[in-house]
Amino acid sequence: MEYYNLKKNDAFMISVKAFIRKENKILMFKTTSSKSSKETGKWNKRWHLPGGLLEFDETIEEALAREVMEEANIEVWIEKIFSAGDFKYKGFIFKDGRKLNVRIITLGFMCDYRGGEIVLSEEHQAYKWVTKKDLSKLTIAPDSSDLINKYLLYQKV
Repeated sequence: MEYYNLKKNDAFMISVKAFIRKENKILMFKTTSSKSSKETGKWNKRWHLPGGLLEFDETIEEALAREVMEEANIEVWIEKIFSAGDFKYKGFIFKDGRKLNVRIITLGFMCDYRGGEIVLSEEHQAYKWVTKKDLSKLTIAPDSSDLINKYLLYQKV
């Protein structure tokens, strides 16, 4: 059996993102400034969907619920997967100090807002509920742009 040919400095990761719906609007977060990456210009003060990286020992649904709670302090009903996308991130720094080029596979889920008052994490400076029309006017971060573009093309509000 041949093994997959992946370069030593490359890795794949999985990210989950939530299209949280409330009264025909979607919840979006605006990032704060980041000093930890050479790619900060692609991330600083841009809008993205709530969510984040899957931990090794959790299910996809557990990861999404955890990320939404960490980032917004709200509960959601995870309905279904909507779309998948990906993006590349050069120089991703892991907690153990390793720095790799990663390709992040992003899974976008339709979710319904269940309750709770939004409390922002330190990763975000603002949030807003936006209509599909308003969504197309935002400057979107790389981790959400592929999913947002598919949403704008295919999703009925």
